[in-house]
Amino acid sequence: MMRRYYPFMAIVIIVTITHFPLLLMDGTYWDDWVLKQFILERNFGGHFDLWNELGLPGYAVLYWVIGSLGPNPVIAHNVLTFILLIISALLVYAIGRKMQLSEFEAMIIAITASVYTALETTFVFNVTVYLLMLTLFLGGVYVALQKGAAMRVVALVLFTLSFQHNSLLVFYGGFLLLKLLQEKHVVRFVKRNIDFLLLPIIFWFAKETLTDSVAYYNRFNPAWSNVQAGTLGFLSKGVMEQGRDILRFVSAHLIAWGGVMAIGVTLVWKKYTGVPHSKRATIILILFGLAVFICAIAPYVLVSKGPRAHGYTTRHALLIAIPIGILIVGSLRILLQKEWGKWITSILLSTALTGSVIAHWTVYIRWQERWIKDYSLITYFEDHPELKKIGTYILDDQFPVTSETYRYYEWSAMVRQAWGVPGYLVMEEHESFEVIAEIGEFHPRWKEWYHLDGYPRAPCEAMLKIEPGETNALNYTKIRLFGSKEEMRSLLHEATVITVTPKAGCRV
Repeated sequence: MMRRYYPFMAIVIIVTITHFPLLLMDGTYWDDWVLKQFILERNFGGHFDLWNELGLPGYAVLYWVIGSLGPNPVIAHNVLTFILLIISALLVYAIGRKMQLSEFEAMIIAITASVYTALETTFVFNVTVYLLMLTLFLGGVYVALQKGAAMRVVALVLFTLSFQHNSLLVFYGGFLLLKLLQEKHVVRFVKRNIDFLLLPIIFWFAKETLTDSVAYYNRFNPAWSNVQAGTLGFLSKGVMEQGRDILRFVSAHLIAWGGVMAIGVTLVWKKYTGVPHSKRATIILILFGLAVFICAIAPYVLVSKGPRAHGYTTRHALLIAIPIGILIVGSLRILLQKEWGKWITSILLSTALTGSVIAHWTVYIRWQERWIKDYSLITYFEDHPELKKIGTYILDDQFPVTSETYRYYEWSAMVRQAWGVPGYLVMEEHESFEVIAEIGEFHPRWKEWYHLDGYPRAPCEAMLKIEPGETNALNYTKIRLFGSKEEMRSLLHEATVITVTPKAGCRV
């Protein structure tokens, strides 16, 4: 009886090992500064306007609920994201079994879906709902593969809810293709699935009728040059560079790789029982994986929003892990027919898993260190209220921590958190308020959203220089969980070296 739960236990363990650092993170990044402030100030009107202009009013309610789960919306978000990562992986496994894949194959796809390195935004509050929508979508797929009218209604509801994330309307094509493969007859498929076929059309028509997103957001650009560049970008940034990163991390951690490989060899030899697959079935699986991959990247390619290898734009790679898992399984079917197939499979899977886990841990630690730096700056401003006489700061950041740059409103939000007042601007030397203000063309309330209401609070300007100090994510986490406030402030004071130099004529 217990044996049937082993795959679920293995998936939960691997996802937990990979993403456990997420539970210890407490940082705020990018547009999270906007969402966090709305929630903390209980400003639902501004929060709703933010999402409504993107044509996603439902997100306003979802984020409001998520943000209200605890006193710190960031912590509540991280816990929810961790739970969603586990649930979505288990759903992928269950769907794989419904597709008549073996336990071994379904596990590979499920684990790939949750540990693949292309997505680096699990710690970002405003991306949480994307993962929630994907989990609802996977729930809809699993329920739709069950028998019974009640299950069909539940599936339609889950799909409808998930379509709040527009990309899933295209990804839904993978589900329809799966149903077609199961029916094996086009006319019969259409007759039996007319409700599933009409659902995305009805949803899109209703959405376009009832919502009104701003003109600049997600414009379609179906030109062939754009499609070609976007597709190559996904293959390069979402696949090739991820592979190179995995090999780089493995080569730097050979002991960990050896340990995982020893376990991997044992599991492959034990779990893979040599289930025969016809060449036709394998080809169909690979073609299905390619089709799902196209469905995963198409919505982003068509609006020119491909991912980079690292940083905030990796959120556009949310859907590619599942089809990559399917393609891996199809490739392994071919490989396992060879004499040394099990050995090669063990090495490849162990390498991919080791590199992926280390890559995720590296990202989590690096971004936690960036938050320590940011928290140190907030603490510095708290300790120097006399700096309120300076309205504009020209930034000289000598402590980048991550490759991803800051948005100007992140700095302004940090000053606001320190003093509780918006209207202080921190910007790069090459920037100007006039250039930043151009965003007002699209955001009539941009000052409110981006913490610049009342700017400038004071006429003076100053140079703000940030240099590295002693930053240690492990020590920070230990003090945050078990230390005193005095120990935390001491750590934050030592994390950076900050110098403020007022311009001539300014007295502080």
